[in-house]
Amino acid sequence: ILKNAISYLNVAVLCVFYGRLSHALRIGVFRSILNRPLAELEREPVGRFLNVLTTETWRATDAINSLFTIVTSTSTIVVFLTLLFLLSWQLSAVALACTALIPPLVHLINMRVKRMSRVALAANEALAQQTWSSLNALRTIHICGRSAAEVLRFQKSSDLVRRRFLRMALISAGTAPVTEVLVSAAIAVIAVLVSNTGVGLATLVGFLAILLRLQPRILALVSAQANLLSHHGSVVAVGEALAASRAPSTPDGGAPFTALRDGIQVRDLTLLYPGTSRPVLSDVSLTVKRGTMVAIVGSSGSGKSTLLDVLLGFQRPTRGEVLVDATPLSKIDLKSWRSRISVVDQDPYVFD
Repeated sequence: ILKNAISYLNVAVLCVFYGRLSHALRIGVFRSILNRPLAELEREPVGRFLNVLTTETWRATDAINSLFTIVTSTSTIVVFLTLLFLLSWQLSAVALACTALIPPLVHLINMRVKRMSRVALAANEALAQQTWSSLNALRTIHICGRSAAEVLRFQKSSDLVRRRFLRMALISAGTAPVTEVLVSAAIAVIAVLVSNTGVGLATLVGFLAILLRLQPRILALVSAQANLLSHHGSVVAVGEALAASRAPSTPDGGAPFTALRDGIQVRDLTLLYPGTSRPVLSDVSLTVKRGTMVAIVGSSGSGKSTLLDVLLGFQRPTRGEVLVDATPLSKIDLKSWRSRISVVDQDPYVFD
């Protein structure tokens, strides 16, 4: 009864720990996304964020579980190896020589698993992006009669995820049988080699008994290593999301904005998006006096929304500046500035 109670308590504690860890990862990733500059977020697919939040945080938690298994299995293996050397260092040397092929073979398998984890991550992100796009376009899909075509697109993306993870699982599952066969062969070789030596029967039986107890720990270790590497892509994705740059909400020396007294002036403003040579805005200048109404008219793609992004502080101009009551916008606290602005966007969003 005591053994089962302790075992249940151990499982319960681990469940609570992993639940809290995955919760903390989701909160951390979500906070990091909201704190990033809007200009950076708009350059990345939404599916990447959705996949990290809903899927990769759980897989990163599973990676921690595999890491714990590696630590406990390694500790047990060290204890068993110490006992083997205390019984007979000669037999221990023979055992190590017979199992010398295991690490390089397992390493080759694990490297393939690690590469496949990155491929599987990309497939998961593509599926999340496809899901997000389709669910946000349900009205358009029904109006245009595109349901069958969208189901086919989703089916292809989902099947790609299935094939990627199946291949990774099959490769990862190969570590345990390969290791078990090699360890069993090593035990058989050791038994044959020592049959003609002067090792005492009691020593031989004890040595083989410990070696047999060591076998499942080795299998657990290599399986945990394979599982850990299969989650490599997830851990990297979560780590990158947590380490992403933060938006400068309050620049050094930023002054709080309370009210507009004179007006807003845009001077020789030019903006180029990263990686492009053609400016979205080129030498734009305008003055908006307090209490006046200004309409900015232009064709689609002429830079109207980009100019609004600059005025809101979401984009920083490549050249030129925005002055608010003769104070550069870069010197004003952005949170207080935005809190005094009312915006009706071209794509209104209703929160649930």
